[in-house]
Amino acid sequence: MQLTPLVGVAALALALACRPGEPTPVPVGFSVYEIPDATRQYQANGRQVPRPQRLWVWYPAASSSGASMRLGDYLSEPGSLEEPGSAAAVSEYRERFERGWDVTLEDADLAQLLDRPVSAGAARDPASGRHPAVLLEVGLNAPAYMYTGLAEDLAARGFVVASLASFGHGDGQRLQFDTAGIATQVADLEHALRSLQDLPYVDSDRLSIGGWSVGALSALLVASRNSERLRAFVSIDGAAGYEYGAELAQEFAFVAGCFTIPFLHLTGTMPGRFRVAKGREIYEALPGENAFWSTVSGLNHADFTSYGGIRSPLFAHRPLPEQEMVLEGSRQLERIVGAFLERYTGGQASEWNDLLLREPVEQLGEGDEETCR
Repeated sequence: MQLTPLVGVAALALALACRPGEPTPVPVGFSVYEIPDATRQYQANGRQVPRPQRLWVWYPAASSSGASMRLGDYLSEPGSLEEPGSAAAVSEYRERFERGWDVTLEDADLAQLLDRPVSAGAARDPASGRHPAVLLEVGLNAPAYMYTGLAEDLAARGFVVASLASFGHGDGQRLQFDTAGIATQVADLEHALRSLQDLPYVDSDRLSIGGWSVGALSALLVASRNSERLRAFVSIDGAAGYEYGAELAQEFAFVAGCFTIPFLHLTGTMPGRFRVAKGREIYEALPGENAFWSTVSGLNHADFTSYGGIRSPLFAHRPLPEQEMVLEGSRQLERIVGAFLERYTGGQASEWNDLLLREPVEQLGEGDEETCR
């Protein structure tokens, strides 16, 4: 394949990162925490072990000193015990990507991806104090590095951002697209939420949750069960905005009219690889005015993630106007999510109120309290 020149895209990315009047981002640190769940078993190499969960955490750092990172340092596959960024982990990533996208990755494309600098630094000292945190679930059987770009952006705003991989119950096993698979994600999220709130730099009184694709439904269910300790919910083109999500939610006796946590759903304008019917059933059944639906121009379903969007090895092969559109959409995504979380977990409402006037963000009118039964 012929590599598309990136000069114009690099210039656009620089301009988007340095807009006048925006606050200077803080340094970002990154750590991976081993949080095995001893209450559930996992089949590894023919023996039963505690479920091997890892919590990927981006956080505001005290300084930009310390080890710099490349994009390849993030790579680790769901359920894998390989060290992130190792040769074995990269090999697993390549196999997954080629199988999932039905392509053969050129060595040059992969090398360029692995060597790309990122803004986070490994194991930097956290900034002083405790910070609001958001836990993001990925899609079914997806890796924890789905959100690297968004996570770095939010951490630079002052948030702790955590993510975890989605995987089955043993080596090579995948979760099924059914209630059992979602229930596993829910249990993983609840275990991760307990671990996240115990981190010394996390403000456990300012926690939020969200997810992409099927993972957003799992996050929605966790939010509904933990409304007393979660401040906000974010659906990143998640199942909460699709017909299949509403159908599966009913299987868990989810009642949208009883969901009182501030709710944000984001969706794109571009078609994805698969035709999946969108739906507003959950959104329109929510009870009050703290529910929002935002349409982000230029993004398809995969573009809402770093893995399938701007940090994909295939991104450079997309037409230049399409690259520019996705870059701008990714920036808009960060701006909307960041302002929403600041409004409902940080207490800063000015940017969010401004976005309600300028951005394509729809606010739900006051609902009927009788819908909660």
